[in-house]
Amino acid sequence: MTNIEFCQADILQLSELGERFDIVESVGVLHHMGDPMAGWRVLTNLLKPNGLIKVGLYSELARRHITKVREDLASLRLPPSEAEIRQARQSLAMSSDRQHQLLTESVDFYNLSTVRDLLFSHARTPLYSSKN
Repeated sequence: MTNIEFCQADILQLSELGERFDIVESVGVLHHMGDPMAGWRVLTNLLKPNGLIKVGLYSELARRHITKVREDLASLRLPPSEAEIRQARQSLAMSSDRQHQLLTESVDFYNLSTVRDLLFSHARTPLYSSKN
């Protein structure tokens, strides 16, 4: 296909592109913004008439197991190094805990950068605290 163009940028700056799109997709972003509705307005203004927008938001209910594991990992105050993340991932994969096993069903679990985002870098549950 030659008529597809992918763009990645700050949502609030997208109007500066001066373009409109048939399809706009935003997954896992809007709910992290300080003003999600500002992002929503920018995205909807980028659509051509009869365009399609796909928005993906996290479900707190569906992600309870992730939240619990994040809290458990944060309490350990591990340094967020690649080695520590790999070791934590291996421990979770070998665990018989159902919440841990649910994590292994996510494709994000198997890549260092995505597992870091999944379990170690969320603003609500930091990996470690700067307070002593």
